[in-house]
Amino acid sequence: MTEQIKYLEKSISSSGMASKMYLEEIMMQVLEEIRSLNSSINLYTPDLTTQNGVIHFLEITKTTFNTYIKNNIFEEGIHYYNEKNCKVFFADEIIKFKQSGQVGRKRKDTNKDTLEGLKQRLDIFNGSRSAEEGIL
Repeated sequence: MTEQIKYLEKSISSSGMASKMYLEEIMMQVLEEIRSLNSSINLYTPDLTTQNGVIHFLEITKTTFNTYIKNNIFEEGIHYYNEKNCKVFFADEIIKFKQSGQVGRKRKDTNKDTLEGLKQRLDIFNGSRSAEEGIL
């Protein structure tokens, strides 16, 4: 690695660009840009330590969330801990959970299913279907 840095310094100085000081300035600018991007990302990331934040981040329904707790998909001590009758989640574990692909039905799918089911039920009541077909 040190040889690569020396080669880079040599090529920069021989090309008439800048010195080691210039590289440090560029590195500081890159570091500042990374910090700025992290701040921007944090504005759009929900608080993953709360129930509502986890539900929003995973894009699941509250029922699915409660099922995860009930069936120990979210394990106490691994995904969350209890503090004053309130579950506090570990953000890193929630992110790993989402990346693993274990997340259940998405909220969008659930809403779509609900709207389609409601439409079918309304069609029955409006006489679009015969009563013999039955109610869903």
